Amino acid sequence: MQDTYGGMPPFVSGSETSEKASSRAKESASSMRERVHRHLEACGERGSTDDELEVALGLLHQTASARRRELELMGRVVKTDRERKTRTGSAAAVYCSEDSARPHRQTTMFAIHD
Repeated sequence: MQDTYGGMPPFVSGSETSEKASSRAKESASSMRERVHRHLEACGERGSTDDELEVALGLLHQTASARRRELELMGRVVKTDRERKTRTGSAAAVYCSEDSARPHRQTTMFAIHD
C-alpha cells in the first residue's frame, strides 16, 4: 500500500485536530482492517459489499470502505465482477478475500497493437 501519510490513517493537511485523530486511529485502523479481512475470508466466494461489511461488523460506512480499500491496495482483497443491492436498493460491488476470489475476479481486457 502506498504510504502517503507517513504510516498514519489519512488526515486533513494543516488541521491539528485531524492529525491528532489520525494518530489515535492508527492502531485501531490495523485491528479493524484485520476484522474486515477475517469477515471477507469467512464469506468465502459469496464475498461482501461494503454495505454488508458495515452491517455485519457494526462499522460506519467511511470506516468499512476505507479498511476494505486498504486491503484491496495490499492485494489481500479483490473486487469481483458481481454486484448486489444495498439496503437502499443501489447496486454495489462485491469484494472477496484474495484466496476466495479467483473464480469471480474482475478482469480488464487489453488490446495489443503492433
